[in-house]
Amino acid sequence: MIVLGLLVGGAAMAGGFAIGSQTAKPLTAGETPGTPAAPVQVTVHMKNFKFDPAIVEVAPGSTVTWVNDDDVYHTVTSDETAGPLQSPNVEKSQTYVHTFASGGTFNYHCTPHVAMDTSGHGPMYSGMTGTVK
Repeated sequence: MIVLGLLVGGAAMAGGFAIGSQTAKPLTAGETPGTPAAPVQVTVHMKNFKFDPAIVEVAPGSTVTWVNDDDVYHTVTSDETAGPLQSPNVEKSQTYVHTFASGGTFNYHCTPHVAMDTSGHGPMYSGMTGTVK
């Protein structure tokens, strides 16, 4: 009985590993782990004075929708002065949508809920911040 159980258990484990290896997708040249190959739609929630998830990785052409789940307004504002993310005030239950036409790293913050570095070393955002890669 014990030997039969070990054989059946071992076969099941081997089958599980074989299934996992067959469904794994190899990376192509220039592709990084975690980055979708095709455009996707992603939702980021603004809740408890945080962006959730704070970091998202998407392919060019992807659309990100920010949803305000808080009782106060938030913004989605690029850290760079001329950055692409410049939302108006996003009130409770409202959304802000942006499609990323090109690749890059886009850091952003909520204007009323961010602390800036005042040491003179340039802007350093903390508080309600996020990144789209």
